[in-house]
Amino acid sequence: LTKEMLEQSGFVGDTAEDGVEAIERRRAQPLGVDAVLLDMTMPRLSGEETYSGLLALRRDLPVIVASGFSERDAMDRFGALRPAGFLQKPYRLAELKTAIERACARS
Repeated sequence: LTKEMLEQSGFVGDTAEDGVEAIERRRAQPLGVDAVLLDMTMPRLSGEETYSGLLALRRDLPVIVASGFSERDAMDRFGALRPAGFLQKPYRLAELKTAIERACARS
């Protein structure tokens, strides 16, 4: 559903099945995306582990975290290196678009 939401907002979307795949894709093409929408709960790697792996490859990559947890609880898991944005699940198309635009503007 999120890929379709991205495309409805004028963005090109891509998906990864889990954190390992997301990191491998960024390793293969570090400049291939403008931002990442990262779910906190995924198979194989946690959101925090995936975030660390992505930042190790590209420190300036804007990452937006999506979670059913509260923003404070979710963001506290990342320590000092905070993601560029947060989306509370479930989110709407307008909220997704705004989060991406803000995250990209910050970088």
